[in-house]
Amino acid sequence: MAADAQSTLTAEAASAAYRVEGWSVFELGDMSHAGVLFDLDFQRLVTKIWKSKQGILVVTVFSQTLEGLNFFADAINPIKKRSRKRMRLVLCSSNISKNAKGIAADIAVSDAGDVLQWSQTVSSTTD
Repeated sequence: MAADAQSTLTAEAASAAYRVEGWSVFELGDMSHAGVLFDLDFQRLVTKIWKSKQGILVVTVFSQTLEGLNFFADAINPIKKRSRKRMRLVLCSSNISKNAKGIAADIAVSDAGDVLQWSQTVSSTTD
């Protein structure tokens, strides 16, 4: 998902790359207008698309702002904790800083190419 309109193209490119590698992809697009109830909507979406909880679910947030990364990490992390380590949160921003490294996520990267590579590694090591 893109946390802002500026990250939409990067999120779409990442979705295409995941598809090429055989992943099932659910692209949420520009979520910059997500409201305070995003966490509930996201929980419903996860329940609907990930019924069997087989494999892993990699949630990737692309953002140009620290605020966008924080908002989505804060909304997704409680849901992630209930997934029994089957959900992963990836934060990606070309403006990643040491401050963003403090946001709770499985990985925070600046290069979108690292997102798919990391996901493939984690997928292959998860039972």
